Amino acid sequence: MASMRRAVGLGAALAVTTALAACGGSSGPSKADFVRRADTLCQQTNVAHPAKPAPRNAKEALAQATDEIAIRTELDRKLRALAVPSDSKQDFDAYNAGTRAIIDALTREKADAQAGDQRRYATDQLSFNRATAAREAVAKRLGFNICSRTKTGGTTLPRLSTG
Repeated sequence: MASMRRAVGLGAALAVTTALAACGGSSGPSKADFVRRADTLCQQTNVAHPAKPAPRNAKEALAQATDEIAIRTELDRKLRALAVPSDSKQDFDAYNAGTRAIIDALTREKADAQAGDQRRYATDQLSFNRATAAREAVAKRLGFNICSRTKTGGTTLPRLSTG
């Protein structure tokens, strides 16, 4: 009787061990699966919202900043919903912080365009470029291919005169 209980107990322990081994013993998806899912989301967003040419005036800059904020905020929400491998969480947190810095810079650019403030717009565009470059480096560390590329529409600043 005691040997029967011992056998059942060992069988249960073996089943639990086998189930854990089948899961890989780590938390989250594989890194390859995570990268594939993230890059798929980025590709879908890029196809749905192709890069636009640089804005020529304050009205165009305001419209583009408004669109970019909405697009990037939605993509950020989708990416944050992904399951992340435990060994990538720190880099993914840095990636998300970089995305927040980019959206913040775009929000400031939008306000600058509304105010017609050329000087501040140029300063905030530099902040945007720095945040984008920093996030790209993190994206490459994560192994992203599509999500590591910057979608840009041009390099010239618009004349922000409102008239």
